Amino acid sequence: LGARNGHTPIFLWYALQMKGSEGIKKEVESCIRNAKYLFERLKSMDYPCMLNALSTTVVFKKPPEKIIKKWQLATQGDWAHIVVMQNVDQRKIDLFMRDMLETCPLVD
Repeated sequence: LGARNGHTPIFLWYALQMKGSEGIKKEVESCIRNAKYLFERLKSMDYPCMLNALSTTVVFKKPPEKIIKKWQLATQGDWAHIVVMQNVDQRKIDLFMRDMLETCPLVD
């Protein structure tokens, strides 16, 4: 009946109060930098992938089911994606890429 979740604006207000606009800006820059890092790692193994400018969503060819389940990847058709948020750092990307290199053959 048109009801909205009242908690979401409170969480946003609280984050802005605690981090300030500079803190939020730094988090966004970090997410974009890590998305580029993931994209470049996938490209380095010639794995089909895409990343739009200023985006934190890396889209790539759907990997084997073992990786999808382990990393809880969202998939649609032949594609999967990772939304790089604050919890996705280079260490986690390196662990993901280790699994990708072990499981997926290099693409010619």
